[in-house]
Amino acid sequence: MVRELFTLAHLDLAERLFDWRRRLTVLLLGPEPDLAARVRGVVAIGGLSDCTVAFPESLADELGPMAVAAALAALEGAPA
Repeated sequence: MVRELFTLAHLDLAERLFDWRRRLTVLLLGPEPDLAARVRGVVAIGGLSDCTVAFPESLADELGPMAVAAALAALEGAPA
């Protein structure tokens, strides 16, 4: 584990990932979203990536549409 963390730090992957997420959030929500919109963006983007890890046995054709629908619901502010 420590070796993996060292690799992440050495390659600056964590910062690059957060920068990618920030840029994607601006594209999805605009340059100055309020806190509620930013939270929805984090849930949508994080939820999409988490689904690929949480459900590795699922077929992409089945999981993809469900994950995207849930992400869109989060972005649209659907009640939780």
